Amino acid sequence: MITFLESVITGTVDGELVLLDSETGTYFGLNRVATRMVELLRNLGDEDLVIAELAREYDVPAERLGKDLLGLIKTLVERGLVFEQQK
Repeated sequence: MITFLESVITGTVDGELVLLDSETGTYFGLNRVATRMVELLRNLGDEDLVIAELAREYDVPAERLGKDLLGLIKTLVERGLVFEQQK
């Protein structure tokens, strides 16, 4: 599960999530699929459930979705926009 830092402001522009850290000025935009991944992470809170839902929504193997999801989380953590809570 990911949690946005308190300093991160989120908004949606044309169906895509935009993140702005008000303290550092770090700006990051997500495409529609990454936006959906974040929505599901926030709502479901479990990576396995997110992958299962994405596999139902998109014609992509679960293994690929898992790699993409972990990559997205890693990128958001590295950019200091979220922190990952362990299960």
